[in-house]
Amino acid sequence: MRTLLVFVGLFLGFSSFHASKGLNCDNITAEVVLTANSRNNTTDVTVNVKFGQEPIYYIFYKPEGDLLSKTFTENTVKGIVKGNYFCSIVDANGCKKRIDINIK
Repeated sequence: MRTLLVFVGLFLGFSSFHASKGLNCDNITAEVVLTANSRNNTTDVTVNVKFGQEPIYYIFYKPEGDLLSKTFTENTVKGIVKGNYFCSIVDANGCKKRIDINIK
């Protein structure tokens, strides 16, 4: 039920929520890996999270804010064109981070 509430909050536009008392969400870090596809001039984006409690959910958004993710368990989106994107990551403890992604 908690996971459902997290996703409902994200889709309704809540910008943050509180994790369980006593957790330090500042420890979560993310690395963004960009892989260029020269054949079709796109980029694959992978977000690798460290120090988050599994399972970790990844919600990728298009520059205009529309949802890009087809699944919330995959940390990679493929075939991205130039633009500013972002990924919201949410771990099992309810810790949330926003990762900004700029494809040039």
